[in-house]
Amino acid sequence: KHALTGTSTPMVLTSKNNKIFAALPGRPVSDPTWDATTEGAFAAMRCAERKLRFSHKRDRRGPFKTIASGVSYGGGQKASQPGNLKLSKQNQEILDELYNNPHMKRLILWGNAMIASYFPLIYKEYVDNMEKLHEQQPYLRHIRPDTVFPAASANFGSVVCQEHADFGNKANGICPIWCGGSFDHRKGGHLVLRQLKLVIQFPPGSLICIPSATLRHGNTPIAKGETRVSFTQYAAGGLFRWVRYGFQTWEALKTKHSARAKEEE
Repeated sequence: KHALTGTSTPMVLTSKNNKIFAALPGRPVSDPTWDATTEGAFAAMRCAERKLRFSHKRDRRGPFKTIASGVSYGGGQKASQPGNLKLSKQNQEILDELYNNPHMKRLILWGNAMIASYFPLIYKEYVDNMEKLHEQQPYLRHIRPDTVFPAASANFGSVVCQEHADFGNKANGICPIWCGGSFDHRKGGHLVLRQLKLVIQFPPGSLICIPSATLRHGNTPIAKGETRVSFTQYAAGGLFRWVRYGFQTWEALKTKHSARAKEEE
């Protein structure tokens, strides 16, 4: 195994032909205010955790509290078109308050900026598709109006993710993942990318950007009594297919426009 140490120096992971497929921007370099943002976002998440009502259903990624919000489609969902992830009125109000917190807003936009910087073509594809989707279905509610990502998951407690791939996300999409909390990043909470034989230190307040649908990822445990939260933005692959097929399902496209469907195949 190879270990990459936690640092403020941005890094990228590249393929043999020098294509960037993952980025480790870490945190804004030489920004003395980022610690306050990290602490503020962590405090906001801890406050939200005390108010939210969580499902008793165990998440496949691990035994921690999590809640998803925003817009999704596909991935086993039975809805005939994209829709808002179902939340109680109370939980929706709490998440609205959380994502309007100035510290959370800042890290959300930091994630957007890093995708735009490292993956400009993918970012443009997100912008174009989400604009078309919102124009066609203005009732869809993204987590914030100023993020290109339609959905997000906030994870609370002592978040240690089991190794997994988020297969419902866009296959070549890139997801910004932020972590916060109070833990010794030199001893635990490392990002594990087993396919690449990499174990990466992931300090509180840092950001990573990975293709979560195709690159399996997880975290090493943290010590007893430590806390670790995380926040991930993403977009379901089904949303892009819905737009590409002319705001209809694949089955409808095959029925109404068989020639076009054949081109897609």
